[in-house]
Amino acid sequence: MAFYEDETGTVQVGALSGSTKNDLYRFGIPMMVLTTLAVALRVYVRGYMTKTFGVADWLIIPAYRYVVFGAVSIFSLYHLAFMFISTFQCGVPTVSNLVKARTDGQCIDWIHIVKPLL
Repeated sequence: MAFYEDETGTVQVGALSGSTKNDLYRFGIPMMVLTTLAVALRVYVRGYMTKTFGVADWLIIPAYRYVVFGAVSIFSLYHLAFMFISTFQCGVPTVSNLVKARTDGQCIDWIHIVKPLL
């Protein structure tokens, strides 16, 4: 459980306040399926049924691929940055940093890490 969730898994900060973790999947997966279906139906109708596959239709296929590639890249970079910030928030991770809590003010506060990412 992350620090910004309560015991039921409901997010308590930012624009996602009141949402659960599964809400993102409930919205994201159907949208990806619908956009893939829309592109596939356009290619099928314009290419096979009406035989009027034009320049715009040829350009929509790589454009769709670039949008998906861009979204996955941004998502991956975001989480890679978050992983490094979380790992090195108290300096180089050593046994002493991992075993005892640091109270000398050398660690980055969690709210300063997560709030800009929301």
